[in-house]
Amino acid sequence: MTLTLIKKNFHTLIDKVENKELLDQFYRALLFSASRKKGQIWNSLTEEQKNKVLKTFKESEQTKNLVSHEKVMKKYSKWLTK
Repeated sequence: MTLTLIKKNFHTLIDKVENKELLDQFYRALLFSASRKKGQIWNSLTEEQKNKVLKTFKESEQTKNLVSHEKVMKKYSKWLTK
């Protein structure tokens, strides 16, 4: 998918969302990501932390290791802001 198409689809998706909290969460996440210099977070990790991230990423490629969105939301619902 081209950059132009991604932006177009993203704008279309945003226009369809009516949930202010959801939009605010995405806005903050995108703003956070856009304000970071490339590699800043990765470079701040220790070698052990980097290895754990890479191991977890590799494990996530196996469907049996994935957890459904519903299970995660239920487990961590007490930390979600309303």
